[in-house]
Amino acid sequence: MSEITSGETPKIKLATVWLDGCSGCHMSFLDMDERLLELAEHVELVYSPLVDIK
Repeated sequence: MSEITSGETPKIKLATVWLDGCSGCHMSFLDMDERLLELAEHVELVYSPLVDIK
């Protein structure tokens, strides 16, 4: 985690979870392509099955 300097807006913590056996919603999330890079400037992904290291 990075420290917040004065005047900087803290990032929103975001987690995604599977609510069913399907991964369609997560695949749609990945289809955002370059917009994910813009989103990454504003959120901190704290958990997702897509990045789980298990």
